[in-house]
Amino acid sequence: MELNILQDQQARFQTEMKVDYLNKSILKGKQSNDEIQKDAFLKLLVAELKHQNPLDPMKDRDFIAQMAQMTSLEKMEKVRDGMERLISQNTNQSLYGLLGKKVHFIDDRGKQTFGAVDAVEFKENQGYLSINNNLINPKQIQKVE
Repeated sequence: MELNILQDQQARFQTEMKVDYLNKSILKGKQSNDEIQKDAFLKLLVAELKHQNPLDPMKDRDFIAQMAQMTSLEKMEKVRDGMERLISQNTNQSLYGLLGKKVHFIDDRGKQTFGAVDAVEFKENQGYLSINNNLINPKQIQKVE
């Protein structure tokens, strides 16, 4: 019986070490948050199942609840990604609505100036307005006529 207790403590220690390792890898940020969350969850679950006490195994409902939480998290992430794309598309449409309109803006030198929007350009998923052959960040606009 004493040997089983020692083995159980050793297994628990190994699980704690793996959990500590996972927490440290999450904090380092070497992967995207989505990958870290999925990988960490699955590694933790496997470690938990591998080192569980055979006399007191994980209950089915606990396992199902953890899997349901992971599935729910994945679906929420997909909804978030979809909302971000929708917001980006809405912003892009707003920029196209400024074509031909006169706008007042602060230029790169901090001087207030104005001009008509000639074109809309995108660089690295960021929209810019072309005014008098200068690319202006929409955040610099102060007034639209």
